Amino acid sequence: MAVVYTWVFQRTGGSALLAILLHAGTNLTTLSASVAGATVRVTVLVLLATWLLAAVVIGAWQRKRTPRRAASARDLA
Repeated sequence: MAVVYTWVFQRTGGSALLAILLHAGTNLTTLSASVAGATVRVTVLVLLATWLLAAVVIGAWQRKRTPRRAASARDLA
């Protein structure tokens, strides 16, 4: 898991906040499902949903941080 958190940290331009939130979210959802008496299958599904949400957030974050190229005269014609 440390490799994933490191990858998130590096891919978000050094944002420790997103890496920390991913780590905390993973721990919270896995623990919540386990404490609620969920089966292993449900716990895995909850964990996968967490990872999917994290991927969406990281994608949105990257999209926001990626500079757009300036429109050229050819693009405007």
